Amino acid sequence: MSLLSRIEFGSNVYSREWDVLIVLDTARVDAMTEVAQKFEFIDNVDSIRSLGSTSSEWIAKTFDRKYAEEISNTALISANPHVQHTLFDHEFPEHDKNAFFAYTNWNIVSPEEFELIDQPWKYATDEQYDHVLPRDMTERAVSVYREQEPDRMIVHYMPPHRPHISQALKEGRELTEAERDPFSYLKNGGERETVYSNHVADLEFALETGVRPLLRNIDAETVAITADHGDGFGENWCYAHIAGDPRNQVRRVPWIVTDATDHAELEPTLTPPENTKDSTEDQLEALGYL
Repeated sequence: MSLLSRIEFGSNVYSREWDVLIVLDTARVDAMTEVAQKFEFIDNVDSIRSLGSTSSEWIAKTFDRKYAEEISNTALISANPHVQHTLFDHEFPEHDKNAFFAYTNWNIVSPEEFELIDQPWKYATDEQYDHVLPRDMTERAVSVYREQEPDRMIVHYMPPHRPHISQALKEGRELTEAERDPFSYLKNGGERETVYSNHVADLEFALETGVRPLLRNIDAETVAITADHGDGFGENWCYAHIAGDPRNQVRRVPWIVTDATDHAELEPTLTPPENTKDSTEDQLEALGYL
């Protein structure tokens, strides 16, 4: 799979039209289709083939120097710690486990070439559930969009990526084994329907508490909703997502086009502290990467 990690096949989001790009980490096309009718801003669920089967691959291939001009006008708001590893530290945790991946040749822009990069995972991660909650991501995105007025903005939410938190958060309880580590649960004989239902619930949670308020608190003519990659829940022996995987479970992602109108319903209060703690390794471990 090292060769597939090097080859660019799939759609770069910069080849498409959008003012705001919403990335829902690991969102599957089938899950998005299942919940679509509950959201007025989803008219049609199309799909594209992602450039990567992991976040670091997607980041490395998306923010390629060939798109430097477009990237220079982009504000990136990300709850995914792979932004730090890939753009700032030039480290690729999924690849380092395999020597072949060390020679992957990506021509990534430097962080300074973005209009702005904001990483809320450094200062707004919920300590109990190991995610930046969608509402907090939306607060930061609304602040940046209103104050900076970037030509383009990417907002990268973590749900529905594991751990699956929405039902535990709603019920005020600890995570179950299936919610905390769904893929170990599956491999130990757990029910696929349990894990898939948790994924769907977290996708709906992200759309309801993150995406919907974002679309009602910014003005943008073209908003695209997609994912960096999907997740495998045991189909064809595909579990989670690994580097260089060409299978549809992880490479086929949603593509939804809508718009946004600022109804001034949200007055953001979340702001980054002057000094943010850089604990990338801890956060990646919490998300199941290390």
